Amino acid sequence: MLNKCITLHIHCVETKLMVDCYKN
Repeated sequence: MLNKCITLHIHCVETKLMVDCYKN
């Protein structure tokens, strides 16, 4: 989960869905 978030960290920031990233 954390790895996925880190991998898509930029995407999360770009889409501003960091919360969704952590949830996933």
